[in-house]
Amino acid sequence: MNSLTLCKPDRFKKMSLKYCELGQAQDAARGTHESLFSSELDSEMRGLENISKTVKHQLHLNLHFVAVEAPELEQGYSVNQLQTEMKHDLEYYKIILATFDKMFTFLIIMFTYFVFKNCVLIIMNYLNDIEYKNYFTTPYFWHIDSKRRREGKVFLWPLRKEEIKFNNLISPFGLPRSDEIRKMTKAFVRWIVLLFVVIAIVMLDYYYNRMLEIVIEHGKMLSEQTSYSHLNIKVDGEGVVANLLKEILNFNYTGYLKEELTNEKCLKNASSKPDWIYNFRSLFLPVFLILLLMVFFNFVVQRFVFLVVMGIIFPYRSKARIIHLYNKLLLARINMDKLNEAKKIEESKKKIEEKKENKKKIEEKNNLKDK
Repeated sequence: MNSLTLCKPDRFKKMSLKYCELGQAQDAARGTHESLFSSELDSEMRGLENISKTVKHQLHLNLHFVAVEAPELEQGYSVNQLQTEMKHDLEYYKIILATFDKMFTFLIIMFTYFVFKNCVLIIMNYLNDIEYKNYFTTPYFWHIDSKRRREGKVFLWPLRKEEIKFNNLISPFGLPRSDEIRKMTKAFVRWIVLLFVVIAIVMLDYYYNRMLEIVIEHGKMLSEQTSYSHLNIKVDGEGVVANLLKEILNFNYTGYLKEELTNEKCLKNASSKPDWIYNFRSLFLPVFLILLLMVFFNFVVQRFVFLVVMGIIFPYRSKARIIHLYNKLLLARINMDKLNEAKKIEESKKKIEEKKENKKKIEEKNNLKDK
């Protein structure tokens, strides 16, 4: 007897009649018990026992699928659906962020270009044009002058007002010049633009996080599932087979399932309140430093770069520029002194001639009176 027997009612009916006849024969002839049960009946009973084990195993598998695997599959499908919806919503934000990233990269490239462009122009002018911003009376300038004074040669100390005004001379520690003040004004205008950009970034960050809060608040999903299943198998009948089937199949199963699925763990909690400490440290403090270095002390930074940094990078060129300035002033001083001396000589000659003429006029008047 196997599982196919249960699926064929005619054969199952014949077997039932056969077993009933065997039972009746057993009651009629109690003394011949062993002769009534053949070896075929034993093999069929063992087959029936194997079928009962197979049915039990199959029932256990079905119950395991209903109670464990089916909820897991349904939960997996829910998570996949949730991920799909979130990916669809995030595509728009990815496009916006990618656009802002490209714009920011473009601004960085342009800023780097303008910075290095100015640096290259300054270096080229410094190396090729010896008159380029060559009006600072540096310590090395006065070192040359003091050395000439100790040697008894012509020196420049102190500088005359005409020389300072004509050559636009200035000390490295002096007040800013008019052209430096104009640069400070331009730098201040750029700083104001930068300040507005920083404020716009802070406001954009606030509204972006506020929008995220609204999206997260409306994007929260809660899925609840409640299920109840009841299985009751009852076998009616009497006899050996019926009792065996009752032992195998008679049972009650009640299953109760309640699940809740939420996407709160997948959503990032973002606060729309600005982090003022971080904003001050990362944005406003650098902007304030830029205000000091590029606006109020712009001329100090420019002089430091031009005199100190350039002097370290190009020491021979720096000395050559200072020597050229000193020689130009010294030559102008010598020529000016010679011109002043020539003027004094001419003036003295004129005075002498005037005196001579006056004497002649006086003598002529006296001669006329005597006549």
